Amino acid sequence: MSYKNHVIGTKNELLTSGFSGSANNPTPTRTNHYGLDFIAGCDSQITTLGVDIIALADGTVKSVTFDNLKGWTVVLSHAGNITTHYQHLRKGLPVKERNIVKKTQVIGVMGNTGDCRSTRKDVKPEFLGTHLHFGVQENGKWVDPEPYLTGEKTIGGQSDELDILNRIAWAEARGEDDKGIILVVNVIMNRVKSPGFPNNIRDVVFAPKQFEPVSNGAYDRATPDQRIKNVVKRALDGEDYSQGTLFFRTIKGADGGWHETALARLFEHGAHRFYTTRTTQAAPKPSQTTASTGKIEKGNKVKVTKAINYDNGKPFRLWYDVYEVIEVKGDRIVIGVNGVVTAPIDRKHLTKL
Repeated sequence: MSYKNHVIGTKNELLTSGFSGSANNPTPTRTNHYGLDFIAGCDSQITTLGVDIIALADGTVKSVTFDNLKGWTVVLSHAGNITTHYQHLRKGLPVKERNIVKKTQVIGVMGNTGDCRSTRKDVKPEFLGTHLHFGVQENGKWVDPEPYLTGEKTIGGQSDELDILNRIAWAEARGEDDKGIILVVNVIMNRVKSPGFPNNIRDVVFAPKQFEPVSNGAYDRATPDQRIKNVVKRALDGEDYSQGTLFFRTIKGADGGWHETALARLFEHGAHRFYTTRTTQAAPKPSQTTASTGKIEKGNKVKVTKAINYDNGKPFRLWYDVYEVIEVKGDRIVIGVNGVVTAPIDRKHLTKL
């Protein structure tokens, strides 16, 4: 099939194995193949090992990992809570976590790392099993990737994420030293990697009530200079002073606000104070408890007793002691903090406060 969009640099994807299985089961098995397998084909000539693998769309490198099943794998995050997965790549990848990549940028080379079983007779033993396994997840669920290759589906919000970072860094920290600018970028990229936030830069920056410059128009008026761009690049290349922090605000006027009451203060730098989540909290005495087993409704404050995602059955990390109910649909309760959705969760795993 001739595709409109490509994941192989030679743009001659030859499909060897299609998508199969139930999208409700998030774990691939031998009978459920959650992706497409490709080699690079040109008429009858098979040219596989060493062919460039390219990004389907603009995005951010979410992870670069190796395991015995998938081999070397690159995962890209995109707007709309979409991730693309490129597996069985050769060792020595040209990208690393947090890198921003453009559509068709080389992110690896086709290989045969991991479990690449093959019984082909027309391929030399050293090339046996060489292929790309390409997968797509929407909101954490595997979907057939082919519509993204044919153009029937598109990855929305393909704005230049580097431009978004440059603008928000200028708006939030143009008066700070280099470390202060890097810290702002660090917080955004930490959120991209965190399960409690959107998995791409655009959605993190434009989430409601998260970054004041977006709300007050300063972001739209931003004119990032070369210094800002250079320092942002340093952060994306791995310079990190954040200690994993996910929150910051200006020191002026911070005392007594939500950050001070809901989070744990971590450190200060320049005009900003940085926070982390509270990981421990003293249990209330029996006479002081406010827990209730009453009806859970939108706007209620709740405590999570078991952090399991309702839609995919996967555990997720808890960053807070208390969450707000954002949406109620039967036993499926969507919780979040400060207007940002964390996850859907089963009613039975929540305690109303």
